[in-house]
Amino acid sequence: MPSRGKFLRHKYSSRAMRRRTHLRTLETAVYYIGALLLLAAAFFLLRGFLLDTTKRVNISADNVAAFRIPHRAFAQLREHSAEYGVDFAQAATLYSIEHSFFPVKTETPMSVGAFMRNYEDILSSYRERDIEPYHRLLDTLLGEIKCFPIPLGYDIEHYMFGDSWGTRSSGSYIIDRENIRGRIPVVSMTAGIVTEAGWKEKTGFQVIIRTANETYYSYSSLEDHVVGLTPGQVVQPGTLLGFMGTVGQSSVRLYLEIAPQFPPGGRNFRINPHPFLRLVEEERAEVGS
Repeated sequence: MPSRGKFLRHKYSSRAMRRRTHLRTLETAVYYIGALLLLAAAFFLLRGFLLDTTKRVNISADNVAAFRIPHRAFAQLREHSAEYGVDFAQAATLYSIEHSFFPVKTETPMSVGAFMRNYEDILSSYRERDIEPYHRLLDTLLGEIKCFPIPLGYDIEHYMFGDSWGTRSSGSYIIDRENIRGRIPVVSMTAGIVTEAGWKEKTGFQVIIRTANETYYSYSSLEDHVVGLTPGQVVQPGTLLGFMGTVGQSSVRLYLEIAPQFPPGGRNFRINPHPFLRLVEEERAEVGS
């Protein structure tokens, strides 16, 4: 008969072995459960990826800057947005994203009518967070720009301009048809604060205005700027800034640059002013100015 000591050692060693066996079994179960959970997660992620029909938005800042949307399409978007009761800036954003923000001139964009008829489907095909930076950009600019930089009383008989983006400049030239210095006044398109006002060798007299959204509007090649217009001064849409002038041997003109932030809160970059100029010029014509 085994001694009491041997019996107890055997008893407790058996318990320890059973305990270790239970622990190994438990560890094995946890391992397999963990593996199954990982496989299930991987399955659902893959399934979501394969079934995800949302479009990806990956448009370079260069494309956004070029923004060569045809004026007719831009104007129709404004008109149809009002008819359909949708936000113009959002409609313009989706339409532009569908065309990679029009990096080059095109004569055959998607029909605006067809776009508006499928607007809700197109909107739902994108993630809101993906289109939000582009929407905020256009919403900012369309909200800031209130008037054409040439005041009422002057029309296309007095000036001319076209889309010069990517050829001669990163802005727009508005040219005096009669080439007379100091003849055509220049006004602010927006509300804001003057950050610079004075002469520069390369730009002539220049006035730069910063809006509340940190967008910079630069008016260059002026004959002179208004006396008393100094940094820190608040201006409103329509405030007189100066008159068309020249730099060197150039024609009499205004040179306009618009530099918003993109993405919002990011760096400032120059965007093509031409579509916005055409839009506010047309608005002015519609009210009989």
